[in-house]
Amino acid sequence: MQVSINISAAEEAAAIRAEQVRSLYANTPTAVVGNALVASILAYMQWGAVAAPAVIGWLAFFLLTLGVRMLLFVAQRRAAPGNDRIWLRRFRISIAAVGVAWGLASLLVFPPHDLPHQVFLTFALGGMASAAITTLSIDRVSSLTFTLPALVSVIVRLFAEGTAIQTVMGVMIALFLLLTDMVAQRTYRTLRENVMLRISIARREQALIKALDEAESANNAKSEFLSRMSHELRTPLNAIMGFSQLLEINQGNPLTPEQAEYIQEILYAGQHLLELINEVLDLARIESGRIELSLEPVEVSQLVDECIALLQPLVAEHHIKLSLDIDPAAAVQADRFRLRQVLLNLLSNAIKYNHHAGSVHIVCQPAHEGMARIMVKDSGRGIAATALPRLFRAFERIESAYSGIEGTGIGLALSKRLVEAMQGVIGVESVVGEGSVFWVELPAAEVVSDCPASVASGADAVQNSYTSVRTLLYVEDNPANLRLVREIIATRTGLKMLDAHTAELGLEIAGIQHPDLILLDINLPGMDGFEALRRLQNDPTTSDIPVVAVSANAMERDIEKGMAAGFADYLTKPIQIPRFLELVDKLIEAKYD
Repeated sequence: MQVSINISAAEEAAAIRAEQVRSLYANTPTAVVGNALVASILAYMQWGAVAAPAVIGWLAFFLLTLGVRMLLFVAQRRAAPGNDRIWLRRFRISIAAVGVAWGLASLLVFPPHDLPHQVFLTFALGGMASAAITTLSIDRVSSLTFTLPALVSVIVRLFAEGTAIQTVMGVMIALFLLLTDMVAQRTYRTLRENVMLRISIARREQALIKALDEAESANNAKSEFLSRMSHELRTPLNAIMGFSQLLEINQGNPLTPEQAEYIQEILYAGQHLLELINEVLDLARIESGRIELSLEPVEVSQLVDECIALLQPLVAEHHIKLSLDIDPAAAVQADRFRLRQVLLNLLSNAIKYNHHAGSVHIVCQPAHEGMARIMVKDSGRGIAATALPRLFRAFERIESAYSGIEGTGIGLALSKRLVEAMQGVIGVESVVGEGSVFWVELPAAEVVSDCPASVASGADAVQNSYTSVRTLLYVEDNPANLRLVREIIATRTGLKMLDAHTAELGLEIAGIQHPDLILLDINLPGMDGFEALRRLQNDPTTSDIPVVAVSANAMERDIEKGMAAGFADYLTKPIQIPRFLELVDKLIEAKYD
């Protein structure tokens, strides 16, 4: 098998040398023990057949070469990684010395005219060469520097004997020598292919890891950008929508009808921008796999009623006739909040892109294989078949459907991803001039009806005054935000607000004044909100004060981090005044219950 990899010859040679050095030195201890054992047996067998000094001298020299190999092995193991070229050269020299020592056996312990001892010596040398080739063939030079000096001398001695049997033995050893070289060449080719394959795999793994790291970095950068974008947009929106709400509810200086209309336009535009921010953040969460869903049985009829109630102003504006065909017992397995988000998008589109005084029909019916289908049918202009494939792409809007109607091209793309995250499918059927049918299929479910407990409404929970003076501390570095909250608090009789523009000053005021509630921004100059919260919690004089985060950091991870840190609640900007006042009242009242 030929493996082609785009690497330089120098890189290839270095990788092969590294593998050769690793393998050759790894087998050294076993080879040394085996060589010493065979040499000792050979000396024992040749004792008496040749002169004793020759046997002793040869064995001593042989053991000396083995000792040098072991010293070299120990040195290589202790050395720092690298210098493979030098260690390979040293190994070749040491293995050549061992080969020479085996070759000397043919000169010093080869008994003339003694066939049995000659045969034993020949097979001993051949056996050692066979054993050595299993480890040395990875490097042809090492293989040749061992086998040539070890076997050539015995071949010469056998031919010199002149008898037929010794000549045949000499030819066999010569053929074996050629065979070992062929094996070494083939082993080297295999080694090269394996090394290059390993390099290819390693490089692909590195490329994959790098790509994953880059993707993660890009994803983190995108999340950081979106978080910053959300923060920077929410901060001015907080002032725009907050002061607009204050003007709207100001009973002391009521607005003229024209001014009230202007305020409604400001609030509507601000709400539209806020929805756009939230949709972009949701889309980013889904794409990064960070969105969390709570799948549960959801009653379709009840959820559709909630959506219709929220869309009543839009329905009235366009004079749309709504009709429903939903079994009260119909239910699907879904995340209630996210399914409502999807249905609100489909219903608002069906209303906005409809004819004036058109109709919208909502149906829920069983589908295939345990699925339930929710359909939103409108009597609008319909969508051309060529435009349908682009309908669920982010930031794409069908030109024929524009007609000056507000939209961002995110809603349907987000709905598609949300439905798929809930193990569902979303689709559309449309006929130009007749209207469109958008449908969602989700796993069918059963709901066990429970009698809901009576719950006080938000309006009932909000009071207009306190029987005794209560104190609230707001730590915020943005003057517009401070002024907005001060004006909101002014609508509550008996509620006094203290403020601080840094966390350090806020901690000092909290320790002295001991307010009933602390509102704390996260991004403060110097000490941030999390460190300020930690110090408030660790100080016995302030540890009992509820602390609410009020921040433009509205990413899901930001809210989770804030709640995990110990905030009593986490409000995101722009502030919704009714929700804000309800929370303030609830926390202050809870402290005195």
